[in-house]
Amino acid sequence: MKTLLRLIVLLSCIISSEAGQNNYLAPISFTKLNHADNDVEIHRFNNWLTLEDSIKNIQKAFEINRPDIIERYTHLDKLSADELALLTDDIYQLSHGHFKIWNIGSALHPKVRFFNGSYINALIAVFPKLNLNPFGFRLNWSTRDTAIESIQYVFNKHIPEILEKYRRLDELKEEEIERLKERIYGISFAHFSMWGLASTTDQRKTPYFDGTFAGVMQAVFPRLNLHPLGFQLDGTSREKKLESIKFVLEKKIPEIFRKYRRLSELSAARIERLKNEIYAITGAQYNIWGLHAMHFGNTYVDALCAIFPDLELDPLGFKLNWSSEAMAIQSIRFVLKRERPGLVETYDSIDSISDGEISSLKERIYSITSYHFQIWNLSSAMNTRHAPYFNGSYVSALHRVFSNPKLSFDENEFMKNRHSQWEMKYSWTQGLEACIANVRDAIQENKPDLLSRYAKLDSLPAEEAEELKDDIYQITYGHFGIWGIASATHKDHVPYFQGSIVVALQYVFPRLHLNPLGFQLNWSNYETSLESIRYVLWKQRPDLMNKYEHYTSLSIEERNDLIADIYKIGSDEFMLWGISNLDFFEGSYIPALQAVFPDLKLNPLGFRLDYSTKERVKASLEYSLRKNIPQVLEAYDRIEELSPAKIEVLRRNVYKITAAHFQIWHLGDILTRDTAPEYEGSYISVLQDFFPELHLNRLGFQLDWSDKDKAIASIRFVLSKEIPELIKSYDSRATLKPAELERLKKNIYSISYGHFKLWGLSGAANRENSPYFNGSFINALMEVFPDIGLEKAGFGLDWSSLTSAVESIRFKLLETAPELMESYSRIESMPPDLLDALRNDIYAIGPQKIRDWGLKMSLDPKSAPYFNGDFRDVLMQTFNHPLLALDKNRFLKKSRNVLKPKEVETSP
Repeated sequence: MKTLLRLIVLLSCIISSEAGQNNYLAPISFTKLNHADNDVEIHRFNNWLTLEDSIKNIQKAFEINRPDIIERYTHLDKLSADELALLTDDIYQLSHGHFKIWNIGSALHPKVRFFNGSYINALIAVFPKLNLNPFGFRLNWSTRDTAIESIQYVFNKHIPEILEKYRRLDELKEEEIERLKERIYGISFAHFSMWGLASTTDQRKTPYFDGTFAGVMQAVFPRLNLHPLGFQLDGTSREKKLESIKFVLEKKIPEIFRKYRRLSELSAARIERLKNEIYAITGAQYNIWGLHAMHFGNTYVDALCAIFPDLELDPLGFKLNWSSEAMAIQSIRFVLKRERPGLVETYDSIDSISDGEISSLKERIYSITSYHFQIWNLSSAMNTRHAPYFNGSYVSALHRVFSNPKLSFDENEFMKNRHSQWEMKYSWTQGLEACIANVRDAIQENKPDLLSRYAKLDSLPAEEAEELKDDIYQITYGHFGIWGIASATHKDHVPYFQGSIVVALQYVFPRLHLNPLGFQLNWSNYETSLESIRYVLWKQRPDLMNKYEHYTSLSIEERNDLIADIYKIGSDEFMLWGISNLDFFEGSYIPALQAVFPDLKLNPLGFRLDYSTKERVKASLEYSLRKNIPQVLEAYDRIEELSPAKIEVLRRNVYKITAAHFQIWHLGDILTRDTAPEYEGSYISVLQDFFPELHLNRLGFQLDWSDKDKAIASIRFVLSKEIPELIKSYDSRATLKPAELERLKKNIYSISYGHFKLWGLSGAANRENSPYFNGSFINALMEVFPDIGLEKAGFGLDWSSLTSAVESIRFKLLETAPELMESYSRIESMPPDLLDALRNDIYAIGPQKIRDWGLKMSLDPKSAPYFNGDFRDVLMQTFNHPLLALDKNRFLKKSRNVLKPKEVETSP
């Protein structure tokens, strides 16, 4: 008897439509089943005592609810890679809830020991050939190890090449390791959010990673010693700013840091060279390197001075200051200390030197010319707009700098001295060798270190040999004038040098193979312009030029890396490198780089996306998509060859694209109305337009609850995917036979709130999202299927009010006591004798009969207080037609089997 009662309870539909929304009501196969407590459910199938029988039970549920999965798994060897991926993905979409609504929750009962209460273990056992990964169902944050494995699983889906390289870390070259680190640093929290990993920085869920994005990445890639600043610079304090700036600079100017670390080993000359290399860094470079937000002191100069404290850098080394007379004097002194250090040192000790030394000092100062001011970049001192305090005269400037009365600086005396000192020092009529000797002699007198270093060329390290060439490249026509060999550039008098200091210096330093472009870039025609750009790139990016020179021997991956590095070059770099003339390259650095690297077939869009016309917007979109999701574009190119399953895989992959992807892929400008007004700022419209053959539905990207019609369309869209046969049946309702129509209604009644949750339709039962459904999935379904006479009670009994309760009871009796309800429906046309018979039949119904019909909740005063727990009130309210005029006192105390209830359909 107890077993029979349990079976009756199991088959009774007693869950209310509103109050019971958090329960799973029916299986997707639409057999009218309800899950009960575990003790009942454990016996739902015949046998859970062996692993084999347990797997069969689950397989049987799949055959009822998802026969497509079983069918594909049965023919696994015939599936393509895409079809296999689709099958695996379909299984990964299943959840604990499916086991409940399919009435195989017993598989997860503690008494079924094979699966340890886990639906994941159960599915892995049912589909062993698929090698399912538990993380494919659900990421696991329970321990640090499982959290890291979860993240690695996600990375393996989205950035498998990074994980593959990390696994081979011991085989990678240093350059490859650095590139790997750069790629990892390129991953942002936006990626994490897009990949479903945002919770990794929530210490309540994952306390193992110190609550930071960098902490997560360090834990996943421990052997790379990743620095947190690689992911995000920190400007929260002076110390953090300095650390951030140093981190970036060590990557951008590693050679300078290498020399700085060996400062104690460097000669005075090489320390000066190092300081000059740092002085050459500009504010524009600082900004290009991503440090524009790292404000430090007043300027970037303060930051660099703080980064290299042992060099005692002077801000004037970065930029001379003409803002006041005092600062202008300091600027000139700074340059003189660099160019004539002994002169300034002697002047500063003028109070302690002899009269003869003072006289000698004055002569040395008087020997300075306007040529010196030009080559020392002090021309501004002779410009009244920049330095009005010197009246446009370098002599007045020197007078202000050397103003100590003991020197007795006199401007008239200065000018007389300059005229008297001029003399023809060299003769240029003795032939080529004599002319070369003249130039060499002048260099020996003014830059003796150049010749001494050149004499030791064979023993110089490569780095020092390059430094020697760079120092020679700094020699200008102004130097020749100061040194008294300007005549060497007069072609008529000295034809050997062709009027060029370059040729003269090539003769003096033949073994250095000096390049004329080292002295001055040449923009006179296309060929010389191209050579000038190549020369600059060899100086600035020798790594790229070397790789390109050996392009044919590079692997595909190395070629792609080379191309990616070239695409990072921008117009700002060209400006900083002194490439000032692009007239022969359409005025753009992009055609220039295409000309320098012709074999790479560089795409202009790789440098910068172009939204200037509608056609270029589409070209930019295609370029970016091919770069970021190449497998999707490759599949779409072959869409006519694809099977339906492969097209579905392709469509699903496109549906996974979000607005966040557009931002990460630098496509955000397409979503502005000014750039592409036809898309109205919607990434969905962009993708629908780009993939027309996929017939994408906006609802595949995001369901829309903004109004009732869109909400109904959203629900239909999901149901068309989850239960397509039901939608097809409804859409052809006009052709259905009565029995088929009843079956359709029954199937719709079998849909539960549990299904809505599993299918992502919870929004339809949320009053805030969809107020037009009043927070009820039942209301939503009745709106989606309005034309087949659905009744609320069909979804479940509702005891929330007397009216709802009576409606529910009547609906239930249509199923369990159809003869009684059919008779009651004809009450107004009944003759008196049949009316008496119906009345007597109702009087014969007792409380047990009501229970047998699955209506025991009507007898519970807590659930249905309006019936007072009295079966007579239940019947009198249910059959309340005035023609019956039921009398409470005439009900029998014990019910007879007057009407046999219709047998309840059970599932196999």
